[in-house]
Amino acid sequence: MQLVFNAREYREFATVHFGGDDVSLYGTPKEEPGPGPMGAPPGEGPSKPSFLKNQLQALFQPTDNKLAMKLFGSKKALMKERIRQKAAGHWVIHPCSSFRFYWDLCMLLLLVANLIILPVAISFFNDDLSTRWIAFNCLSDTIFLIDIVVNFRTGIMQQDNAEQVILDPKIIAKNYLKTWFFLDLISSIPLDYIFLIFNQVKILT
Repeated sequence: MQLVFNAREYREFATVHFGGDDVSLYGTPKEEPGPGPMGAPPGEGPSKPSFLKNQLQALFQPTDNKLAMKLFGSKKALMKERIRQKAAGHWVIHPCSSFRFYWDLCMLLLLVANLIILPVAISFFNDDLSTRWIAFNCLSDTIFLIDIVVNFRTGIMQQDNAEQVILDPKIIAKNYLKTWFFLDLISSIPLDYIFLIFNQVKILT
């Protein structure tokens, strides 16, 4: 067998092994893409619900903001904290996460709005309850009730050891029940509307 090919033989060899679209660079058949997850068509990525779920869970993880970098000191320590947070549970919110930052900002703006609007409404409008006023009250009360659920799933930063954030859901729930839960619950209950409903029932009966 000759080890040296002339130019014509080399072209024929290249045509056989590298010429087709269904042949890979090394002359082997190309692999067909398998079916995607959850019965998705071939070649498509993960399904939309799982993508949205991953994006939402990423919001719960600590980000490289000033507070997180001050606590953990380096990107490597921050990555370890992300792994620890993911192992704690899918719906545990880290106190240094983007979700918690924007949620606290939203709650602050809502509290300021209530502090300004409530005295004005009580002083000048008395019993004249418009649809917008009722809608605003219902919306703010609903958000305050949702905040209780968020607090049940938010990690706790220890005062003596700030670098070690408590991410155990059971410990978080017990700590919240002992501290701010009842105060948050009482302040979130729409007592004015409850009394209004009872008064309407008494009038009708």
